This record gives sequence, structure tokens and C-alpha cells, in this order.
Amino acid sequence: MVERINISIPDGWQEKIQNLKDRQGFNKDFSISKVCQDAIENELENAERRALIWEDGVGYGREYYDNLSPEEQDKIKIMVNNLPRQFPEDILKLLVKSKVITSDNLSNHAEMLKYWGTVHERFKFLKGFGSSDDWDEWIGTPPTHEGVEIEDTGIPDPRFEGNFLTAADIRYQKVIEIWRKGLLTGIKENAEGEQK
Repeated sequence: MVERINISIPDGWQEKIQNLKDRQGFNKDFSISKVCQDAIENELENAERRALIWEDGVGYGREYYDNLSPEEQDKIKIMVNNLPRQFPEDILKLLVKSKVITSDNLSNHAEMLKYWGTVHERFKFLKGFGSSDDWDEWIGTPPTHEGVEIEDTGIPDPRFEGNFLTAADIRYQKVIEIWRKGLLTGIKENAEGEQK
């Protein structure tokens, strides 16, 4: 059985695609549907891995919230209701500003701050794709295009002058972002659940 889905394409592609169909660039053997199916099939494992990372972040965020003291929970409720539209890079500043973290209770938040900074340490908790080494390999493996690994992106690395980000660097930054957003979602869900 076949399911239909709609996809969006950039302006100008429709004309190019039709022109290529007329010239047999896209035909029965190399149809747009087949090209899209192949691309989605190649991306399914990556999507499953990203979904696991998101779910781990959400679960950890819920657990983190539940382990806060009632006073910290009250303060974090205010913080999550006022999160900036732009994704926060430094959660420590927000938690300190909201007085969730103080010099007296910093050690209670150390584990969450560690995972916030080094998400790959959470891989050992993720099930379904082998060991944490398999996850590390996935993060470090550059994507390929037509069988050629894409290593150098040409994007300057802000950490090291004169160096460029690799495709693996970019993938890892996206993984960090997904996990962090999941964490904040888990915290927010539990905070909002208590308010109802």
C-alpha cells in the first residue's frame, strides 16, 4: 500500500522538474516519488536517533523538575513562563537569574548542568541503536553526498580561528539543541501540569 504526502519545494523548482521530466531526467525509473522515497528511507535512522535524543531530554527534564525542592519548582515555573523566544544557550544564567540556582544549592543542579554542556554523556542511556560508542560514531560520521563524505563545510569555526566546522560538528550542535529543547519541554510540561 502507498500513502501520499505533500512536500514543499523552493520557488523555481517546479519549472525545472517539469523541464527535466520532459527531457527524461525524471522518468518511471527515476521518478520524483522514487527520489523522495529513497531520500526519506536514507534519513529514517537519523530521524529515529533524533527522536530518541528528544525523548531523553524530555524525560530528563521531567525528572529534573520532580527532584527540585518546592521553592525551586515555584521559581522555575516563573522562569519557564518567561523563556526568551530565542533558544537559550546558557541555562545557568537563566537559572541563576531566576534564583533557582544559588551558591547554596549549586551542587544539586550539577548533573543537569553537566548534561546540558556535554549531551553525548546521555547516549549511554539511549536504547535502540547499540552502545554509546555506536552513538559517538554516528555523531562523528560525516554525511555523504553521492557516496562522497562531506567533511569540510567552509563555515568558519567560532572556537578556533582559521578552522572550519565539519559536518560532524554541525550534526553534534543539532543533537545538543534537540536534547536541550527536550529538557526544557519536560521541565515546562511538569511545571504547567502542576499549575492546572
